Amino acid sequence: MKKTKLLIWFFLAFSQLGLAENIVFPSAAEGKGWVDATKPPYNAPKDGIRDATSAINAALKANIGSGRCIYLPNGTYLISKTLVWPNQPNGNLPAELKLQGQSQAGVTIKLKDNCPDFTNPDAPQAMIATGHDVAQNFFNGVKNLTIHSGSGNAGAIGLRYYANNVGTSSNITIVSGDGNGAIGLDLYWQNENGPLLVKNLTVDGFDVGVNTGSCQNSQTIEHLTLRNQKKVGILTSGGVLNIRNLVSINTVPAVNNSGILTILGASLSGGSSSVAAIFNTGTLYVRDFSAKGYARGIDNQSGNGQSMNALRIAEWSSHNEISLNAGKPGMLKLPVKETPDMIWDAESDWQAVIHPGDGTDATNEIQHAIDQGKTTVYLNPGNYKVTGKIYVRGNVRTLYGFGCFLDVQKDGGFVVREGSHPIVVFENFSGGYGTAFFVTQSSKRIVAIKNVCNWGVKKDENSGDLFLEDICSNPWTWFEFYGGNVWARQLNPENDGTHILNKSTNLWILGLKTERGGTLIETVNSGQTEVCGFFCYTTTDPAGRPMFINNDSKFSAIGAETSYSSAYETFVKEMIGGTTRYLKKDNLPGACGAGHQLPYYVSNVGKE
Repeated sequence: MKKTKLLIWFFLAFSQLGLAENIVFPSAAEGKGWVDATKPPYNAPKDGIRDATSAINAALKANIGSGRCIYLPNGTYLISKTLVWPNQPNGNLPAELKLQGQSQAGVTIKLKDNCPDFTNPDAPQAMIATGHDVAQNFFNGVKNLTIHSGSGNAGAIGLRYYANNVGTSSNITIVSGDGNGAIGLDLYWQNENGPLLVKNLTVDGFDVGVNTGSCQNSQTIEHLTLRNQKKVGILTSGGVLNIRNLVSINTVPAVNNSGILTILGASLSGGSSSVAAIFNTGTLYVRDFSAKGYARGIDNQSGNGQSMNALRIAEWSSHNEISLNAGKPGMLKLPVKETPDMIWDAESDWQAVIHPGDGTDATNEIQHAIDQGKTTVYLNPGNYKVTGKIYVRGNVRTLYGFGCFLDVQKDGGFVVREGSHPIVVFENFSGGYGTAFFVTQSSKRIVAIKNVCNWGVKKDENSGDLFLEDICSNPWTWFEFYGGNVWARQLNPENDGTHILNKSTNLWILGLKTERGGTLIETVNSGQTEVCGFFCYTTTDPAGRPMFINNDSKFSAIGAETSYSSAYETFVKEMIGGTTRYLKKDNLPGACGAGHQLPYYVSNVGKE
């Protein structure tokens, strides 16, 4: 019996993997939500012989700001110039454009060997560049493909990724044909890059695997594999970078950090006995760290100045722990679960919402589509008003938006109820500027909300697990959680007042970016909040509010503030057992502008 169950588990696991690596959209949405770059009028060749640069760039230019994805079926696309997200006529308009491959292994964008624009390492050029420095590059992304730099291109950069507020690039391999090249993934070519999420990335070769920096905004990477770099695996030159699950196979140092870096899970092998695995002059926190072959684990020249000679350690920080109340040392180390992936159903299982997307009320049409019995419901790009509650029930397990704009009114929003499937996924939606919760988790099911902009979310008491990935709220919406478990990656609330209320919830966040004043997270009633890397951009006066409130609960955090006007005076207000204490900025190291860091804060004495 046990063997049979194990075989079934493997079958289901590999079946889902296969679906994830065969991204196929419904034909009824072609030309609306997605565009096939190999079809007219673009006709990009995918034989690896003819040059596809002009065709793909034409598709990118024609669809900038549309919310569509430029789709590449399996094949090899030979290029000789940069594939670039162009400026819009009004440069401050959102970019809203994704380059989507059918599969990571099946789609290759390959640079011609010895390509003239890419041979000079002193003047590197990107194979793909996704935006420009206006902080309006919402929904930019590159997904499910391989980027191959060819041979003889020592000045090649695989991907220059730029996104703001909401943007994910995932399931990507960046490989150098001869090991040479400047950078695999470049996140440090514009001043305001981020917040953004990179997920499931492998970089093989190049001088630098991943390059990051700038004190404006932040970047989050989950599941990163680096191999065969010539100078360093990760180079950070400032800013907030958050990484979970880093694998490095290199003789050179895996990390050179001068920013604010959090690493949860590091396996660093192949090292040279003449160097440390990590060189740090900034703020660094690592957990579940192991290294092989290196002279020592971490060469630390910052904070407390204590290096780490050991090659294996459960937890380490460049700065001493800060606590207002003595308790168990170390971060909370809440259990972490992976965000559920969308299951790519067969075309026959996709149900369109029949509505013109002209800004009129679509509440009834969306509800009708949900109740048709299909597993995936989708909306084409457009503007849809929602004036009432929409109940996610029945057989639906995926709601996919193609970047459509949902103008949710005061009494509107999605409410997740019980249904046929244990998991419900919302993906690729934009929202308006109302004050309603766009989604309320009110079921025992697992709910995952991914790649959405301007959505506030509420989790009801006694409801099932909630996953939030690459989400931005608008200035008048926020997040409320009432019990159970919430896991968040790249969470970006931007309202005044309390951004996140945690009441009795286990809340784990990898990469929190905020704007405006008010309390970022208030944890009450025996809640637990662990923030693994935050970037607080204080754009309005905090008006005396503390950055974090911990009321008879547990809280730990690492991160920093950037402010060019009024900064937070109080970083933590903590009320434990009837005693109130405050952590003021004067006791913290500085950060960008008038901001300060919270390099390693722990409160592990709240009520159980």
